[in-house]
Amino acid sequence: QFNNLYFADQNSGWMTSSGRIYHSTNGGINWNVQGGINSSDLNALFFINNLTGWAGGYNGAILKTTNGGILVGLSNISTSIPKSYSLHQNYPNPFNPVTKIRFEIPSLNHHLQAGDREVVLLKIYDLLGREITTLVNEQLIPGIYEVDWDGSGFASGVYFYSLITENFVETKRMVLLK
Repeated sequence: QFNNLYFADQNSGWMTSSGRIYHSTNGGINWNVQGGINSSDLNALFFINNLTGWAGGYNGAILKTTNGGILVGLSNISTSIPKSYSLHQNYPNPFNPVTKIRFEIPSLNHHLQAGDREVVLLKIYDLLGREITTLVNEQLIPGIYEVDWDGSGFASGVYFYSLITENFVETKRMVLLK
């Protein structure tokens, strides 16, 4: 099923179909599937130029690219409901320039109810503790999530990432090597 089509210029275009995002660099003659994305909920695309764009979905997911193809976004990677909060070590670590961060959000009050959502923040800090970006600032249903962080615009060094909810805070260390 074809959901959405968007061309930033006469050659570069993107479309959603069958739960995937496709990209064309030759005016739609050929289409290549974008790696790592498979969500039947994707239904909207918008690009401001050949490099920067967003894809959105019914489930509240928003995916972003700043290089015209590698999408950075939040994915719910499992249908199982975790019993407790967890922030996993990023991988790879050290990394250059993209790393994955996985975290788990349990059901509120340990009673899963339809529509239960919790405000979840995932923030990145530099070695001095200054917040440099927020990867997640959303109301999420219980689940296991994964998000990519592209550190290509940042210097090599030690960074920290924190998962913050009303009932849980955890911080871990990661290393960007260029």
